Order: sequence, then C-alpha cells, then structure tokens
Amino acid sequence: MKTQDLIDRNYDQIINKTVNERWYPLKGQNMSQLRQIGAYPEEVNGEECFILQLESTENGMKINLVLNRESDESGSVIDSIKSGRILNFIGEVIGGKFGNDLLFKGKGDEILKSIGRYRAFNGNQSNSSFIMGNSVIGKFFRTFSDIHNPDFIIPLNLWKYTSFRNTPEPLGIVTLRENQCLIAFTRFVENQGDYWSYLNERVNSPGDRDLMRKTAEELSGLTAKLHFSLYSLNGEEFSPELFSPSDVFSLRNSYSQYLEKVCKVCEKEGNRAEFFNKVYEKKDMLDRIGDNFMNLERGNFMKQRIHGDYHLGQILKTENGPQIIDFEGEPLRTVEEKSSKQSPLKDLAGLIRSFDYLCQRRLNGDVHESSNLAEIIISTYEQTMTLLEPEFKDKSGEFRDALTAFIIEKALYETMYEYGNRPDWIQIPLQFINTFTTKIE
Repeated sequence: MKTQDLIDRNYDQIINKTVNERWYPLKGQNMSQLRQIGAYPEEVNGEECFILQLESTENGMKINLVLNRESDESGSVIDSIKSGRILNFIGEVIGGKFGNDLLFKGKGDEILKSIGRYRAFNGNQSNSSFIMGNSVIGKFFRTFSDIHNPDFIIPLNLWKYTSFRNTPEPLGIVTLRENQCLIAFTRFVENQGDYWSYLNERVNSPGDRDLMRKTAEELSGLTAKLHFSLYSLNGEEFSPELFSPSDVFSLRNSYSQYLEKVCKVCEKEGNRAEFFNKVYEKKDMLDRIGDNFMNLERGNFMKQRIHGDYHLGQILKTENGPQIIDFEGEPLRTVEEKSSKQSPLKDLAGLIRSFDYLCQRRLNGDVHESSNLAEIIISTYEQTMTLLEPEFKDKSGEFRDALTAFIIEKALYETMYEYGNRPDWIQIPLQFINTFTTKIE
C-alpha cells in the first residue's frame, strides 16, 4: 500500500506517541508544532518498515521515525526498533532494495551475519541503540544528522589513520538520499557498563576513594591520548586551527549569557538556601573568570575535533581498557556545532564535573575529595600531553587558566539545566562553583 495512506490513517497516533516518548528532544511542544516533511519508501507491504521525517515548526529541528504496520488487523503502526522489524529493514537496505534513497556503506557481510538475536536498549536517549547477534551495535539517529555525522566519522578516522583503539570499531552507515546519516553500526564490545554506573555501584564510603582516584587518573590519561590522536588527523574536517579573536569572543559571550541567567536564578531563589546567595555574591569574580578564555589565543592553543559531550556515562568499562562512545556531541546542538572544531578543554571540564557529581551522590558532597580528583585529572592530563607533545609544558599557566573558564562555564550550564529539569539537584553545580572559586580567590 502507499506509505502516505498508512501515515494519514495513523498520523494523530504517531504524533501523540512521538511527543510523549522520553527520547523526544522538544519537550513542551505540542502536536500542532510538528509537520511531516518526508516518507521513504513510497510503498510498503505487510509489516515492512518506512522512514517518517517530521519537522518542528517552532525551531526547525528534524525528527526521524522508523515505523511498521502492526501484525494484527488494527492497521495501526509501531516503532520498528521496539518491534524488532528494523532487522528486516537493515537487511533490505544492505541488499540494495531501495536504490539511492537508502544506501549502505561499510562492512555489509559482517552486519548481515549478526542479524538474528536482537535487543533494543533503553529508549531514554535522544537516539535509539540496539544490539544485533551480540556482535554489532546499531544506532538509529532520531534527530537529523548529515553524512558527516561525528559519531561515525570520528571513530572511522581514528581507526583508519591513528593507533587509538579505545573506541568501538565503526562498521558502516545507512544514508538517506545520500545526504543524511540514518543508522550507524559499530562492533559490540563486552563491557561492565559505563563508568558512571560502574562507580555508582562500587563507591559507597570514603574508603572507596582509592578506586575513584585510580579511575580519574586512568581516564584523564586516556582523554589526553584521544585529543592528541584527533589533533594528528588531517583534512579540512580535522586539521587543527589556531583560535581567532572571534572564536574567543564567541566563547566569552556564551559564558556571559550563562552567568547572567544563573545570577538571575540565584537572586530570585536566595531565600531558599544560602548557596544561592554565596554564588550571587561572587558574580563579579565569576565574570572576571570569563576573561580567561583569552589564554586560548595568548597561548597559541588550537581548536580541533573533540568528543563534545564528555562524561563518565560516555566511557565503557571493559577488560581491555576504557572504550569511549557517542561522539555526536550534545543532543540539542545544531549539526554544524556538533561537527565544529573546539577546545579539548571542553571535554576535560566535562570529565571533572562528572566526577564532582559522583562525589556529591556517593560521598555526601565531599568537596575536598572532589578537589583532589580535579587536580588528579588536570595534572595527569598535563603529564600525558607533555609526553606526547613536549612543548605543552611551556603552556601550563595558560592551560590551567583557560581550563578554569571552561570548568565554570560547564557548572553554569549545569545550573540552568538542573533548575529547569531537576531542581533538587541544583545545589550540586552551585556548591561546586562556590567551593572552586573560594579556592582560587
């Protein structure tokens, strides 16, 4: 039958389910703010899958759905990742059924061998992942991503042109109309979960600090090696570039906007808790910290490809060492932002903040241990980078000053996120800001 007929018959049901999914990135928008912009292929039979593309009339964000008709006689449709029918769809794409509309590039034989056993992962993320035959991970991109999707392109180039192997091997992609990455495949790596879950399960008292410190050192050294490997890549998409005055201005401006929002929150909520007042009283000092971004230009630091959304949840614990996943950047960033060259210090700040959250949750907000872990991460990163690039040691002062600005900016961003989504957690970034700035006063 015509795909459009099936969509028209179920459109309200599809849209209603979509806006209520936990992965849906446009919380607060209603059904009327989504419109259809495409459907592929034009015809489907039985329970065959089809791609439905939607667009937000509010901000232009594009949403991808993969759906199929249910097996009963209701005529309704279901998400194909939940139903498992996406396996049939993948086989058809690799076999060339859809021509140039839907193309596969990569190691098709390996993926076809894995089609059999199937399990979809938790659907809370902005994209939907599934495991095939305990050997391949597939990721369906719920939001628009062009064929230069960093979640595929970065690991591909690391595996192809460097010796860095602490990320799962990329196996292929499915493209839509040769301009959009729809599904990416990587080799499955047996693991004990991500480091956030791993440490949360094992850190229960101050006696577990050694595990946290050892992990912080290991992951910081790995982060330096990742950044050095990315720095070594060539080509327009990857070649490092010096920070320009406009780059620094943009970073400073973004920092100022976050600071202004946080100060308004602290002023408004000052009667609720003292930590709001303490941060508000430091607004002038916090503003001056934003000037530290100028050290990027002063120290001749380079902007390059980075992870972009780096934290403990993006690193898997395996028998063969940590494996870094999800290079696509922050979910709500634009396609251009996700593929842009940035400072590696952004990733390092994300790792430091992730360990602070862990201290707050598992060590009753032990600010002293949080500071210790931050220093372990920073010093290990410096030492590793100096071994890889001896000239790095001459930039230590500028490096630490600039990193301070990235760390505070990350905490300011977290404050606004917690204020809007998890207000009971807002003390975590605010208490960090107060403690961190007290130490450097």
